[in-house]
Amino acid sequence: MRAFRGIRFRGLMLITALAVVGCGEAEQFPTHPTTGIVTLDGQPFAGAEVWLVPKTEALAKATMTIRPYGRSAADGTVKFTTYLIEDGAPVGDYDVMIIKEGGAQGPTDDGDAVVATAAAKGKRGLRLPAKYGVPATSGLSATVKPTTNQFVFELKSK
Repeated sequence: MRAFRGIRFRGLMLITALAVVGCGEAEQFPTHPTTGIVTLDGQPFAGAEVWLVPKTEALAKATMTIRPYGRSAADGTVKFTTYLIEDGAPVGDYDVMIIKEGGAQGPTDDGDAVVATAAAKGKRGLRLPAKYGVPATSGLSATVKPTTNQFVFELKSK
């Protein structure tokens, strides 16, 4: 009976060891506090998804997709998340894309997206040009440094 317990114990230890080795952690880069302010035509832009798309090769080719993300509050402020809520972003260069909260831009006849902001509630929504939803055409970029980072993204509706 003791021999059976020993085999069972060693088997359990082997399975545990294999599970730990097989569940190796994905590559994680250190993050740094990263925030921003988004405005549209000089007014706070609420309800936008702001994505940082890596240009730095190490981040772009990481084993785990690196896409720091934040959602703008009523005052236009954004706190970025990479791995854990509001943990910031890894050091590197990024293209920036900003889209209407919820993902879909909802294009209008002229290709722009209608976005309601805190300043435009009850009025006709302000227009967010579709170019901001594509990293290559947004004209927005950010460089995260190993310190506290604050960005201002000034969008124009036309």
